[in-house]
Amino acid sequence: MMSRFLPLQHILLMCVAKGSAKGFVECDVSEHPFGVGLFLCENPICPYAADCIEVCNYNSRVVCFFRCPHCGMTYKKTKAKSIKGIPVILDYGHIWIDELKRCVQNKTMTNAQMEEILKFDIGVITLQKKKLGLLRSPKYDTALGPEAYYKGKVLELYKQYGELTFSLLQEKLPGAYEYLDDNYREWLRKHIVHMSDTEPFRRKREELLHKVIKALDTISIEEGLPNRQISYSYIADVAGVTRDDLRSNKHIRKFLADVLESKEDWYRRRITYVYQNLPVESRDISAFQICRKANIWGAVCKKYREFFEEVVNELKANNEKL
Repeated sequence: MMSRFLPLQHILLMCVAKGSAKGFVECDVSEHPFGVGLFLCENPICPYAADCIEVCNYNSRVVCFFRCPHCGMTYKKTKAKSIKGIPVILDYGHIWIDELKRCVQNKTMTNAQMEEILKFDIGVITLQKKKLGLLRSPKYDTALGPEAYYKGKVLELYKQYGELTFSLLQEKLPGAYEYLDDNYREWLRKHIVHMSDTEPFRRKREELLHKVIKALDTISIEEGLPNRQISYSYIADVAGVTRDDLRSNKHIRKFLADVLESKEDWYRRRITYVYQNLPVESRDISAFQICRKANIWGAVCKKYREFFEEVVNELKANNEKL
């Protein structure tokens, strides 16, 4: 109805919200767009309250994420002109999922009874059953049971191949990952490795790390300091690899975290190098003149002017102490 308000009504509403129209205009965006206090969990079979865990602002809309610490349900709500804050469930939580599995195991239970117990319509229930793989027929030896069958087969594959990946497990033993990940996740993690941690990838990573270390040694023994910023591109050029080879490897990124230079670090290094190689009697020249000697020109000087002056002043202050 606000589109029909008179200007005076808008002003009165601002005064109610923030005391005055000026206070309303100058105030910050609310940190609690969905209010404060208890938020009733959207899980209809959970009587507890959910917590607001994150608020994200996207231009004209606000998205708030909620999670119930009791049942584990996670959902989000959006505030915008075209969206009325309908919750979108991201994770139904362990209590609801366990109740769903219990209902599925009861072969005599009807859809209407499931709807009554789970408090969702049959379309939602069927979709979640499909995602959990509960609509598929058993792929294990029913005489042994799923736990003994899948664990035994996993151990056989682990012994045969030495390393067991997700894709290999899916290919050789369909259904095992879904069951073990749901029921014996910690046990499964001990017997399965990510593709990037298999022996061929480890060997490739070690070779790449060796090239990077050799490249850094080459850079460090160059006469004087390198005239390029120590970046992924520079190290890749010296190592004979591509920049993406370095950036896409989390182990290499971690190794280079303390080696890489930012733009500011690079400019500071160049200015310091030029200043220290000036005759002592010439070190009172301006920051602009030092930048020219360091081959820093034009727009860069204008953009980083205050930073360059700060660096030069620090160098001059240290020089006076000596």
